[in-house]
Amino acid sequence: MDSWLKPFAQGDTIRFVRGKYLIDHDIVVPRGMSVILEKGSRFTIASGRSLLINGPLTVQGTGVNPVFIRPQDEGLPYGVIAVHGNGRTVCDIRGVRMSGGSTAWLADRYHSGMLTFMDCQVSLENCTIGGSKGEDAVNVKRGSIQMLDCSFEEGQDDLVDIDRSTGAGPWLHLHRSNRW
Repeated sequence: MDSWLKPFAQGDTIRFVRGKYLIDHDIVVPRGMSVILEKGSRFTIASGRSLLINGPLTVQGTGVNPVFIRPQDEGLPYGVIAVHGNGRTVCDIRGVRMSGGSTAWLADRYHSGMLTFMDCQVSLENCTIGGSKGEDAVNVKRGSIQMLDCSFEEGQDDLVDIDRSTGAGPWLHLHRSNRW
């Protein structure tokens, strides 16, 4: 396990409580470990750096205490936050405010979305995602995605790209979108 993650490990879970965190190098979460971002946690990610999670991801942001994910330097995009699942891996994302990512090659795979899910069952609720500097803001491959009350803004290319997956979302807001 990456030494940066060790202080946050609790058994098979990596938990980030309310606070500020800087990701200054590529980090890979070992297979089977869950990651939880609690309400009020704030992440800044260095230029070109990425976080790869090989298990479930839970983001517990709220309207009053969202989870923020931003680039360390507004002019220099980070890579991606990516989740690799097994087809049944659950990713429950609530109350995230995310911007400034791009694309990355990780684990011999191309990740086209600043938030990428491969082989996952994804739920996005009350999220604002925008300002992507890469191919997609959100990309889902070989999985499913449900969206509720999400806003996608100002992407360089696609805002939401769903590949070989199913998707649903009754209250989805797209701004300056090329396609949904």
